[in-house]
Amino acid sequence: MAIKVLRLNEFRCTCCNYLLAKLNMQIGIMETKCPKCKTINRIETIKDKTKIDGQ
Repeated sequence: MAIKVLRLNEFRCTCCNYLLAKLNMQIGIMETKCPKCKTINRIETIKDKTKIDGQ
């Protein structure tokens, strides 16, 4: 029986480098506010490309 191991990517705040999430997201958009510095971070993933923007 083979066990498939999922690789989790770390997503960090663009301002203070605080770890926001570890996830395996194929397609989607996630917006989160950093609890440390209050910067709003937007993570967009389309297939194998990831874009992280901070506001």
